[in-house]
Amino acid sequence: TVVKGHSDIVDAVLYAFKESPAYSYVPPKEKAKPGTPEYDAEVAQSLFENHVQKLERERQMKDGQGRGWTTDQSGIPSWLKYDE
Repeated sequence: TVVKGHSDIVDAVLYAFKESPAYSYVPPKEKAKPGTPEYDAEVAQSLFENHVQKLERERQMKDGQGRGWTTDQSGIPSWLKYDE
């Protein structure tokens, strides 16, 4: 096959593929199955991180940073809540 002239279609297709999500796809991390030691470690780490975040929010509230000492409808201070 003889191609006369110049065509940028090949470059255009390659650049389009490079910009597509398929080019940089990274498969999601597999989660451990419940009941395994790895699963227990993940759950413990998650609980620890949530507790550290709660303590940090509590410290910020007591130091006067962040939100104030407001309460919700049930009278619970916002820094004592687990979910925001």
